[in-house]
Amino acid sequence: RDAQVAQSLNDVRSKLQTDPASLRDVLSIEPSYDKGSGQLLGYRLGPGKDRKLFGRVGLQRNDLVTAINGIALDDPTRAMALLNDLNSAKELTLTLQ
Repeated sequence: RDAQVAQSLNDVRSKLQTDPASLRDVLSIEPSYDKGSGQLLGYRLGPGKDRKLFGRVGLQRNDLVTAINGIALDDPTRAMALLNDLNSAKELTLTLQ
């Protein structure tokens, strides 16, 4: 909705397509597991080098992403496959806890 944020996100997307490791510039990602069962709950997020962009898109440190575009992130294999599919996605919807 914010044109400047949208342009920044488009720039990030373009860079990620040629350099996937550049995701660290935007955010840090860490898997989060249930302490009792060991089940993957999702991924904790933190800001990367561009802390302003992280906040401007509405994210907060330690947000737990449990799904992307409606697909649960409770299985590491599915999560990795989903990340590969995101290259062609026009939108990105995160479910946060």
